[in-house]
Amino acid sequence: MSDSNNRNQVKEMFDLQDTINSLINPDWREEGNNWNRAIIVESVELYEHFGFKWWKKPPELKPTQIHIEVVDIWHFIMSRILENASPNSASGFDTEGASNFVMEKAYLGMSLSWDIDEEHNREMALNSLDYLIKVCSMNPSEFRGSWDIVDQMIYAFIKVCIHSRLTFERLYTLYIGKNALNIFRQKNGYKTGEYIKDWNLVKGEQPIEDNSVLESIIRTHNEDKIEGDGFSSLYDYTLYSLTQYYNKVLAYNNRT
Repeated sequence: MSDSNNRNQVKEMFDLQDTINSLINPDWREEGNNWNRAIIVESVELYEHFGFKWWKKPPELKPTQIHIEVVDIWHFIMSRILENASPNSASGFDTEGASNFVMEKAYLGMSLSWDIDEEHNREMALNSLDYLIKVCSMNPSEFRGSWDIVDQMIYAFIKVCIHSRLTFERLYTLYIGKNALNIFRQKNGYKTGEYIKDWNLVKGEQPIEDNSVLESIIRTHNEDKIEGDGFSSLYDYTLYSLTQYYNKVLAYNNRT
């Protein structure tokens, strides 16, 4: 994959992150959101997937679930970078400038190979999460606007990706899908509490979390290499598929 293609994909992710943030709050750049706290909470969720409890058998590593959690962290890191890169900030650059910054500082590290020993990767991933949380635990007043701290954050995140066996291509694919899901949630009442996150399609079966439905959609898109039919991208296909599924969920709930 070419450098220019990677650069375009990074910019696309930043553009989409700006879109979802603006959908939630058009003035999000001026709100002073605590992005580092959100990163810490998402990192703690990832601890559970790797297993940190030395007093019990560690859980089976499930790559897709781990990768989706890593992508959730990436949403907030990008938001942190975009806020620093606000036109009103000292740097004064936009999403393109933010993507160039990441290209220079970060993604190339994701081409590094990982250790073939699963337990070693597990421990190294936990260590990388420790460092990411340490960076994000700094005083928020010192954190805001500091590019040195953002550098450290990106470095720690790349380490998490490496030891999670998450490639740049996989990060991009999952991010596009998860962003589409986040947009879908917001447009269907996520912020107001009306959205149904656990989807029940068949009577008598356990509801399925929308993240699991997303996994299935992405897998179908990748395996069937769906093109045409009005779907110019994975993003469009994901939104269409989510809508089809969710309409069935709403119809099921109206019957019960």
